[in-house]
Amino acid sequence: MGNVESWPVLGKIRNAGPIESKEYHLPNNPKFNARTVTQRKARKKAFVRWMMCFLIGSLISLIYRGVSYVNEVVGDAHYEVIEDLIEDGNLAGAFFANTAIMLTLVLTAVSLVLWEPASGGSGIPEVIGFLNGVSAERLMDLTTFIAKMLGVMCAVSSGLFVGPEGPTIHIGALLGAFLLRSLVVVCKRFNIFRSLQRLKNDKDERDFVANGAAGGIAAAFHAPIGGVIFSLEEAISFFNAKLIARSYLTCAVAYYVLFFLETHSHEFDTNLFTEFQLDLSCRISYYAEDLFWFAILGALGGFLGGVFNYLVCTITKLRIKYINPLGWRRILEAVVITILTSMFVVFVPYNYPCTSASSLVKHVADNFPTFNQTGDEICVNRKTSHVSISVL
Repeated sequence: MGNVESWPVLGKIRNAGPIESKEYHLPNNPKFNARTVTQRKARKKAFVRWMMCFLIGSLISLIYRGVSYVNEVVGDAHYEVIEDLIEDGNLAGAFFANTAIMLTLVLTAVSLVLWEPASGGSGIPEVIGFLNGVSAERLMDLTTFIAKMLGVMCAVSSGLFVGPEGPTIHIGALLGAFLLRSLVVVCKRFNIFRSLQRLKNDKDERDFVANGAAGGIAAAFHAPIGGVIFSLEEAISFFNAKLIARSYLTCAVAYYVLFFLETHSHEFDTNLFTEFQLDLSCRISYYAEDLFWFAILGALGGFLGGVFNYLVCTITKLRIKYINPLGWRRILEAVVITILTSMFVVFVPYNYPCTSASSLVKHVADNFPTFNQTGDEICVNRKTSHVSISVL
């Protein structure tokens, strides 16, 4: 896969670099073992690995919180302008202002991807490929890290229907690889800790990338166990008990650091940190015949999921064939999607106002009296605007 220049004229763009394979099995011979394996060196390496996991978890939380803060500030300023124009009755002005702001941010993100193609997309398939022995040349470069972070800020704050969760996994993986390389460079530069200089190998890089990806899941979804499970079950094929333990440390640190950053509280209360509050007293009665409709609902969900996956695969293949190779087509695609999104977010809410959760639940209660027959009370959580049904 060679590089293609002509990016200045927005013709054929360069790709993420040649594909290479990784060797995750260290040499096993007496000479190599004599140089690298001693009890003291092993303890030193183990200590450094654990400290690096702690550092990765802390930094990925700081990065995610920083990206989220930028998205909140830019997004709030963006929608405040649009809201003022709509309240003044200037719907056309709101549309054009919203489109202009969105295009500025979206085209900035597209330019970053054209500058560094390895930063495009969520990065999850590329990380999975890396953890299983296949890597593009610039997949774990510093330029990819920078383009990824700035691109996520622009894309999410623009108002497109995208989120930072997927790219956060790639950012965590990049962070793990970057910290390992930095440690090796510092040790070689000052000629210290020679045993740590040998950490720069495919196996150790794989381990730190896996830890970083797991930490990205923990930070993005507030799910430390989910991060470990994703890294070991979905992403990586080469793992051991030590890697599981280090991944969990990374996820736990990422979770708790982000908790204190977002809640500003020294008291650990999960209700402050979760989108959906859990009421253990919640109980909803149903009848045996309702199981049939539950089955129908499940089958419908599976069918729609299959249709969705088919459409995603089909559209992705078409984009790879007709859009991705040419820079101007990528820009045109982004412009069209941005304009359609702007029309949707401005005109649809204006013509079809949102229904409050309380009135929706009241409508359900009035039309389905079985709620009242079972003695349940329907209420709305004012803090999070989430509906809950609790027992009287």
